[in-house]
Parts: sequence; structure tokens; C-alpha cells
Amino acid sequence: MVNLKYAGPERGTVPVQSRWRAFRAGCGKKKDMSGKSVLYNKFVTGLIWTAVLLGLSFASSRNYLLFHTVAELFSIIVACGIFMLAWNSRRFIDNSYFLFIGIAYLFVAGLDLLHALSYSGSGILDEGGADVSTQLWVAARYVQGISLLIAPFLLGRKVRTTYVMIGYAITVALIVEAIFSWNVFPACYIGGTGLTAFKKMSEYAVSLIFVVSAGLLIRRRKEFDGGVLRLLVWSFVMTIASELFFTFYAGVYDFSNMAGHLFKVTAFYLMYKAIIQTGLVRPYNLLCRNLKQSEELLREEKDKIQKYLDIAGVMFVVLDKDQKVSLINKKGCEILRCDEAEVMGKMWFDAFSPEGIRSEVKRVYEKLVAGDVVPVEYFESPILTAGGGERVIAWHNTVLKDEQGAVQAVLSSGEDITARKRAEEKLEQAMGELKRSNAELEQFAYIASHDLQQPLLIVDGFLKLIQRRYVDKLGPDGNEFIESALDGARQMQSLIRDLLEYARVGRDKPFEPSDCSACLQRSLANLKVAIEESGAIITNDALPVVVADPTQVTQLFQNLISNAVKYRSEDPPRVHISAKRNGREWTFCVRDNGMGIAPENTGRIFDIFQRLHNKNEYPGTGIGLAICKKIAERHGGRIWAESGPGKGSTFYFTIPDREDSDL
Repeated sequence: MVNLKYAGPERGTVPVQSRWRAFRAGCGKKKDMSGKSVLYNKFVTGLIWTAVLLGLSFASSRNYLLFHTVAELFSIIVACGIFMLAWNSRRFIDNSYFLFIGIAYLFVAGLDLLHALSYSGSGILDEGGADVSTQLWVAARYVQGISLLIAPFLLGRKVRTTYVMIGYAITVALIVEAIFSWNVFPACYIGGTGLTAFKKMSEYAVSLIFVVSAGLLIRRRKEFDGGVLRLLVWSFVMTIASELFFTFYAGVYDFSNMAGHLFKVTAFYLMYKAIIQTGLVRPYNLLCRNLKQSEELLREEKDKIQKYLDIAGVMFVVLDKDQKVSLINKKGCEILRCDEAEVMGKMWFDAFSPEGIRSEVKRVYEKLVAGDVVPVEYFESPILTAGGGERVIAWHNTVLKDEQGAVQAVLSSGEDITARKRAEEKLEQAMGELKRSNAELEQFAYIASHDLQQPLLIVDGFLKLIQRRYVDKLGPDGNEFIESALDGARQMQSLIRDLLEYARVGRDKPFEPSDCSACLQRSLANLKVAIEESGAIITNDALPVVVADPTQVTQLFQNLISNAVKYRSEDPPRVHISAKRNGREWTFCVRDNGMGIAPENTGRIFDIFQRLHNKNEYPGTGIGLAICKKIAERHGGRIWAESGPGKGSTFYFTIPDREDSDL
């Protein structure tokens, strides 16, 4: 069991000074600007203020007039201090609440001064007795309370200080005249009776006004620093307590009167802490609260924007008027192969533009900032990286101007297109080689067709000569052999012509507006004999005018209609041609009632030399539909078929709806 009476040194008794140091050390880790514990400072301030209140209470018991004068002078000095702080900072203050109550408290101080001078026994303005002093008290509290009630509604608005000063001056002058000259202000104190009903009701009304004012402050708490708001609210609470005590006294020297003044002193002390001390020590927490919030919001927004820019897939750079980098995102640093610190503040063109174009781009930028040239929204240019390499960037530029329209900076977003440009160069080389290869192939086709057709013509001529001269001597078998040889020669000639036609499709003949109806009529004229022999019926809807090669469009119609006539069913061929616009292209449809095609074969029929029937049954080279495919692709379209055995076939092809400017 612990011996409570034992306090020997071996038990670790702690001296008083050590306990005090331990208390100071344990008051919390939060420090003020001087490095002392905030909790410790509050404790010491509380002790001092308690001593002051006790001293005032003691003074009231010895000389109440002295107590009253000191208490009122304290509130007057605080009120004047609030005015001076607000008035002298009015040019940069952004919290109209404190500017308004600063002006109001100057006139409250004036009424309180008259109240102190007219207090019973002062010997200065006490001819009117306790009633005049009480009237001035009530008037001061009404002005104070109503001012604090109006002030929250002025947050975010500009206060016209001249008008406010004039308004308060007129109001206070009328109150003073009503009390001292006109004697129309309601009586507040009657000797031998005490406080009037008006005085008591006024104290309750003022208390209610302070309650509402505190509620409005709390509602707009985001406009105030947390510490300042708490001090203001507690000041209102002390004022309410003061007013309630002032409803109880019967004589001007009663305890209730003393307690009311002590609470008033405390209320003004809290107001001093909230406004004067905070305004001098931490002005940004009071006078420039909105500015501080705006700076914090701006900093947060800047950080947020920087995060957005850092996750972007393109580089962002902001150059100021002096060509210095004021912002760059993470992607930009990656492309430049530099850290942000190595880029910020550098002269962009001197550090990152290739020497060959540096002077020119600097000259253009200087003219842009001066407003001498119109900004170019998009352009491509190379930049230098930290390793000495070059990257090609596609820039999109936005000019940032001030309210007067002067250029302040340029925001540029850049996409690294180095790989794309290299690929385009390789593609351009490949296209050039392909064009040369096609030209050589076309030339070869012409030469080959000429060189091949010449021997074929000779063979064909000699075979026909043999057939005429020796028809009786060759016999049936010989004549059959000669006929087969002639048929082979004819097929070879047809194949050479089709191959030559296929090679010609890729020729770069310019497109022009082409009437598809006219192209269709030309193809029907070319097929007139085949159509009449087969009894085919060809119909069509209205066809559009498209930008195309009219000769090849005619050939396209001709090949598809020819196939429809050739691969007909037992019924007479019926072919219908139509066109429909789908977005930015025309879809043409050639529908027939022929024998049809198996669905699995509708894809391969467009390959060169692909045939679905024996050449003895249906003559041909298997190149016609391949030519159709090549024509459609040359025009930027496509071709396909939908069919089924015995159901006829429908061929579709598309041609983009180009404007003349697209040619």
C-alpha cells in the first residue's frame, strides 16, 4: 500500500520549479510565431486577464466611478483601435465586414465616451442624471448591435466608406440631439424606481440582435479565419451576458451593474484579440482573408492543372513575353530529356531550337508578342533534346492576352511526330518506288502485249491458211486439231487484251465530275448486241454525278451487266441498277435474276484468274471482276457481292462523294 505521507527525496519528489517547467513543456507541441507553446500562452493570458478582472472588481468596491471610467475607457480605446486599423488598411483590405464595423465602432466609441462623461458623479455631463447616461448606453448598444447585424450582408461587396461615415455621423448626431436637446429619446432610468420597461426590453432586443449576428457569422464561417471567428462569437456571447446583467440593477452602483461592465470589458477584450491583435500579428488571417483564400485556391488550382498536364499524352509549354519557359509538363520534360528545374526559366529558342532556324523563330515570336503578326494555330518544327538529338513536334498554339489585349504569353501543346514523319518519308520513298515499278510494269505490259500478239497473229494466219488449203487432205481429226489451235490463239489474244486492260486501271488519270447515268448508257451501247440476243431487260433508277474516271465507271457497269447477261438462268435476264447515298459515299447496286453464286465463293470471284465455271461452258479469262475491284479501290471505294444458287446475284460498289476541292 502506498504511503501518502512519505515525500522523501528517494521517492523522487519534484520541486515546484521543475513542475512548472514540466507543465510548460507539456502544454502542447503547437508553437506561435515566437516559438512558445500556444497552450502555455493561453494559460498565462488567462491568468493575467483573471487578475485584471479581479482588480477591477476590487476597484469597484473602493471607487465605483473610477471602475466605471476605466471600464468604459478600455472599451472606447479598443473601439477606436478597431477603427484605426480598418481605416488605415482600407486601400488593400478585402474583407468589407471589418471595414464596416471599424467605421461603426468609431461612433460606438463616441456614444460610450458621452456615456462615461455623463455618468452620475463624473461632474462633466451629469446634469441630466442617470437617465441620460443610461439613454446613451442603450443608444450605443443599438448602434453596435445593428452594425454587427448588417455587416455579414456586406461580405463580398464593396463598401463606400464616405457614405458609411456620413450615414453614421448623421445617425449619431440625431441620437445625441434627441437625448440632450429635444428630450424625445425614451426614458431609461427613473430615480427611486430604477430601470424603465423600455430599457429592459431594449437590453433583450440588443441581446437577440447579437444572437442573430453570431448566427450569421457562423453561417458565413468560410469567409473568416477559424480563430478570429471563435473570438468574435465569444465576444458576442459576453456582450449578451453583459446586456442581461444590465436588466437587473436598480441603482447605478449595484453589483449587477458592475458585473455587466465586467462582461462588457471581456467582450471588448475578445474583440481586441480578434481584430486588433490578429490584424497586427497575422493580417492575412483578418484583413486579407479573401486574398489569402484566393491565393490558396489559385495554388490548389495550379497544382491540379499541373497534375492534369503531367498525365497528358502531349507536351505543354508556356513561354512568357521574354521567351522564357514559365510552365512545362512531365511529357515535355520526357521529350526534352530534362528535369523540370533544368527547363524552367530558360530562354526557349536559345536552348531548344536548332541553330539553323533559331534566328527566324525568335524573330517571328518577337513580332507575335508585339502584335505585328497573326498567330499561327498549327505548325511543325524541330526541337533539340538534352542529348543533342532532334525531335519533330506538331505545335498547336494559343495566345494568352491581358484585359487590354496585349500578348502576355503563348501556350503551346506539342505532339512528338518524329516517328510518324520518318514513316511518312519511308512511305513516300516506297510510293515513289511503287509508282516507278507500276510504270515499268505497264510499259512491260504494252511491250509484252505487242510482242506476244505479233507471233499469235502469225500463228493464227498460218493456221487459217492451212485450214483453207488442206481442208480436204487433213481429214476430220486434222481439221479438229486446227480448230482447237485457232481457239487457243483467240483465247490467248483475249487474255492479253484483258491483262493489258487490268494494267491500265492503275494509270493516274485525273478524276472529274461524271454523270453515272451517261456512263451506264455508254456501257449499254457497248453491250447492245449481247443484250438483244439474250432478250435482257435493263432498268435503272436515277443515278448521281460523282467525281470519278468516267471511262472506268463505264467499264465497271459494262463488266457487271455483261456477267449478268452471261450467267443468266432459263428466264430472260433482268438487271436493275440503283444508287443510294450513305454518309460521305454513294453505294451502287447491280441486281440480276441469274443463276446465282454460292455464298462461300462471293469473296474469291474478285481475285484475278478465278473462275467458277468451265471455259467451254462460259468463255472468259477470269479477269473481268478483278478489273472491277481494282477500279473501285482506285476510286477509294470497295466492291462485294450477295448471292445464292438460283437466287440471282446483287453486286455492290461504292464511290466516295468527293468535292472538287478534294481532287
